[in-house]
Amino acid sequence: MLLGKGYKRFSIIVLIITLLSTLLMQPEPALADTQPPVISPSGGTFTSAQSVTISNIPNGDAAFYTIDGSDPTTSSTSIVYNGTFTVSESETVRAAVNDTITGWSAVSSAVFVINTPDTVEPPVISPNGGTFTSEQSVTISNVPDADNAYYTIDGSNPTSSTTAVPYTDAFTVSQSGTVKAAIHDNADGWSAVVSADFVINTPDTVEAPVISPNGGTFTCAQSVTISNVSNGDVVYYTTDGSSPTGSTTAVPYTGAFTVSQSGTVKAAAHDTAAGWSTVASAVFVIDDSDEEPGSSDQIAQLKQQFAAAISNNQFSEAAKILQRIQALVKQGSCDDKLNKFKEQVIDAVNDNNWAKAEALLKQIIKLEDSDWAYSQLGQIYEQEGNTNINVFSNGDQVNFDEQPIVVNGRTLIPIRKIANALGISDNSVSWDSNGTVIIKNGKDKITIQNNVQQVYLNGKSYATDVPAQIHNGRMMVPLRAVSELFHKKVQWYPQGKIVKIK
Repeated sequence: MLLGKGYKRFSIIVLIITLLSTLLMQPEPALADTQPPVISPSGGTFTSAQSVTISNIPNGDAAFYTIDGSDPTTSSTSIVYNGTFTVSESETVRAAVNDTITGWSAVSSAVFVINTPDTVEPPVISPNGGTFTSEQSVTISNVPDADNAYYTIDGSNPTSSTTAVPYTDAFTVSQSGTVKAAIHDNADGWSAVVSADFVINTPDTVEAPVISPNGGTFTCAQSVTISNVSNGDVVYYTTDGSSPTGSTTAVPYTGAFTVSQSGTVKAAAHDTAAGWSTVASAVFVIDDSDEEPGSSDQIAQLKQQFAAAISNNQFSEAAKILQRIQALVKQGSCDDKLNKFKEQVIDAVNDNNWAKAEALLKQIIKLEDSDWAYSQLGQIYEQEGNTNINVFSNGDQVNFDEQPIVVNGRTLIPIRKIANALGISDNSVSWDSNGTVIIKNGKDKITIQNNVQQVYLNGKSYATDVPAQIHNGRMMVPLRAVSELFHKKVQWYPQGKIVKIK
């Protein structure tokens, strides 16, 4: 019995030892590999920056990524992933997970191609607006070499305005207004529009008037006009040589007046705010000694009235009657001269003496505003083969160093010549290399831009049939449009290509 019990104990002990040995001899189970992370989006081609996330990161593990294509497991540019990040340009994102027990996962990779359109930087206007006491020279900068800048001075948007001017060099802002500018790139379009507000507070100056004709020696009475007068200003003139700024004989100018005897005409413009202009002066010599005074019943009647006024000591009335008699005598003398000129024109034409006929007709035009004389002169020009455009202002022919041109049926003439023809001095005309022209006439100011089919009078725009343009280095402007802005009448005689300004 004792052996049996001991044997059982022994057997149980052997069994336990065998089981333990079996268990101890089993291999250890393998650790699971760390899974690679997931990059989202997984790369591709995009037109804007992308927000990128990395997922599939076990709790307790850390993910690392690079954006330069290097291996995040070894690269010094490796970044710990803490949340969504932005890819704003083409690059390769690579990521891996690091487990403290199992080590690094495989590396995930995503290639991003970002095709975003380039943006065009806006230009810089200098000075950037402000209040000034004189006109300002304005420049536009920050313009890439391959791009073009455009600007306006009327406040319109240069990206769509018909008044936009290509910027090539500094331009002048001489009156209050808004300058706007933008840059255009052929590939990427327009930049944002920038603007600058200018307030130009220049001291008012009153331009001197222009007397036409500007004096001279004549054989008969002359019709005299005064121009270059700003709206709102009043012109006063005298015919006795005294200054109109303080003379009791000064007369307000309302229209053409007659100078029938030798003397000096003086004129000045007055502005209620800015005061007097300088005084303009013209000396007239009326010499009709080679003409016999005309006689008529009217002159004879006036002579009787003159004698009666003297007899009655009505000297003031007698002086007025005498002036009327003198004017009629002069006019009779001029009429005689006109008739003689016309007869001589006919004789010259019959003799095919075109040069003499032309000279005589120009004399007639100086004496009277005659459609007959202009039409006859046009025929003479055609006979002479004169194909130029011939401009007359108040009876005087305008001489050009650059001939006028016709564009789409409209006459364009050099800017300074049109100003002179309108009685405006060279000092009142300015233009810059961009082709912006300014004509000042008292307080009135016309602004004209090259290749722009509009002109501006005191900032207000007026459409023209044809734009101003640079021809052979000269700024050519539409004659009719500019003349009419200054209240001048323009007439076209097709035969002989004659333009009359009055």
